Amino acid sequence: MHSSIFDEDVYGMAYRGKEIDLRPGARRVTRDTPLLLVGEAKDFPKAEGFFAQHGMTRCSRFVLSGGADVLSLRTALCEQGDGIVFLLKDRYEKPFQTAFNGQSYQLFSRYRAYFKFMQPALRQVYDLLEDEVSRETFTRVLNVRFKLADDAEVFSVFQPNQYFTPPEMNRFTPDSVFVDCGAFVGDTIEKYIWHSQGIFRRIYGFEPGMKQRTALEHRKARLVEEWALDDDQISIVPAGVGEATQDMALVKGVMSDLAIGTKLVPEAEADEASIIDRVHVVSLDEYFRDREPRIDMIKADVEGSELALLQGAQEIIRRDRPNLAISLYHKLTDYFELPLYIKSLVPEYHLRICHHATNFTETVVYAYVD
Repeated sequence: MHSSIFDEDVYGMAYRGKEIDLRPGARRVTRDTPLLLVGEAKDFPKAEGFFAQHGMTRCSRFVLSGGADVLSLRTALCEQGDGIVFLLKDRYEKPFQTAFNGQSYQLFSRYRAYFKFMQPALRQVYDLLEDEVSRETFTRVLNVRFKLADDAEVFSVFQPNQYFTPPEMNRFTPDSVFVDCGAFVGDTIEKYIWHSQGIFRRIYGFEPGMKQRTALEHRKARLVEEWALDDDQISIVPAGVGEATQDMALVKGVMSDLAIGTKLVPEAEADEASIIDRVHVVSLDEYFRDREPRIDMIKADVEGSELALLQGAQEIIRRDRPNLAISLYHKLTDYFELPLYIKSLVPEYHLRICHHATNFTETVVYAYVD
């Protein structure tokens, strides 16, 4: 196994001074542990929400205002006593280490703190993976994603042919139905046609973006002509995909601790200035209930809404056991939530993970049955 964040002596990266100390016997965080969050004002709501999800509400704030104020931090530590410090800005990690000499606090940087909470579930996913290549890939991607290694870590596990890498993804019949969620400009639809040699019954492409749909329509017209297809063999659906059928707002994405890219939120929760578009979202179970008796493959790259998509397709997944190719990188929590949820729907699914980029993006979890 690749030396990694799963190794017992490095997996949590808690600091006491300069010493990594999370081996058996090291102090563990509990719901009653006092937490001192160190960051800028805008950092706290997200971090407090994260810890609240784990039942940890004993959070106090130390606000950074222009630099690493070690003296003031030491005063705050003395006032609160024993506990855990979470740095919400990685660049302050080294200067603040000096504040912990003689203190009973442990110091975590934010990504390593996130990993400490997620490590048991991530290990569960690791143990469920079908082959050593998947386990190696998963380990290297996590090392990069949790900032324990740079992008070069994933070069050796890069694989081409995204969404169709495992041989099991290449099972086609004249009755095959393919559902592409986040169809973008139709690049995956075209790959599906090439891989199936044009032998399929129908393709559905869900794409909420108007500009992308325009390009998708042009590609569809070309593919219908080049492959001598019937026009209704490719259906373009102007909608996003989620847990339920509703109208939502597509908002600007930012690189953040837990997520990357644009995301769909209820209109009432959206900041008007951040709204890119208003989007109709459908549940796959509801959409296909009277349209298709069987779905054979679902691909999804829906900017962080993958879990909601799976929740809105659980009837199809349990009934048909379609091949799944689901993006696994938009949120840190996706790395365990998506594989474990897929496995909960169909315990017989085999899981593989492949990586298709030279940075942490474009990781895909594949699921299939024998």
